[in-house]
Amino acid sequence: MKAWKVPSENLIYADVDGNIGWQAAGLAPQRDGWFGRLPVPGTGAYEWQGFLPLDRLPREYNPARGFITTANHNIMPEGYEPPLGFDWASPQRYRRIVDVLSAGRNFTVEDFQRLQLDVYSSAAANACATVRDWTGVSELTERARHLLVEWDARLDRDSPAAALYHVWRDTLDSRALREATPAALRDSLLEAALAAAVGRLEAEQGTDWTAWRWGPMNALAFPHPLGVAAFELPSVERSGDGTTVNVAGRRSGASFREIIDLADWDHSVATSTPGQSGQPGSPHYGDLLPLWAEGRYFPLLFSREAVEANTAHRLMLRPGPR
Repeated sequence: MKAWKVPSENLIYADVDGNIGWQAAGLAPQRDGWFGRLPVPGTGAYEWQGFLPLDRLPREYNPARGFITTANHNIMPEGYEPPLGFDWASPQRYRRIVDVLSAGRNFTVEDFQRLQLDVYSSAAANACATVRDWTGVSELTERARHLLVEWDARLDRDSPAAALYHVWRDTLDSRALREATPAALRDSLLEAALAAAVGRLEAEQGTDWTAWRWGPMNALAFPHPLGVAAFELPSVERSGDGTTVNVAGRRSGASFREIIDLADWDHSVATSTPGQSGQPGSPHYGDLLPLWAEGRYFPLLFSREAVEANTAHRLMLRPGPR
């Protein structure tokens, strides 16, 4: 049994008066003497003692830093008991958001669009730093090393270096990134992984290194749940990966994003995929997919005047005869 909240959510709050807040919410069981990670005898000595009240779950209200951030990371304050979970996402995305928001300036809706779509990876930057002061034995591995060292660690879908980085990391022996690994062994492992990565990319994407791209390796498909090929939508090449704010993978990612302007609600924007309608044949079945694929937002309107001025279709539901 996992010690999960059921269901669990990070609820973020903001209002027009400038207050912000965060509340971890969910049914978190109180257990007597255990946390649910291992089986225990069914003697009744380890029964649930109800659920934690809401005021005992983690929360924040108007923190001094001026912002609140959650990104699937470990949200428990230091020393918090009982644990709410044991399986958390890596904190790289959270730390990147904190770094950007700590700039201490006012942010616009456009700034937050760029942040939501940010594909800088600190994990990639740290990994590539291991080859910064190292020299490849062969001309091929030295060229590959330079490609990684000169890269800005942004996982753009059109980036040759991003493609090389991911194949290199997939190939790399974990010992090469450990500080305790002897230098000679580390350099040997780095050399072997770079050579293997170049060989794989040349076989898959050709010998022109400038034509290598991360996007084809990170494409997201949209198969229909019933396996109907006619209802499937085209796959999308994506920037980012699991360590970037714009989290992206072949099976994961943010399908819906929104940015709310509390000073002007009609200035809010959102992005979603694949469309507003789940009905194949509807013009809105996949109309949001191209916008989502290109990182473009649509207006998220709130006032009646704005909604009516931008209405394209109206769906009327009327009761039928009894």
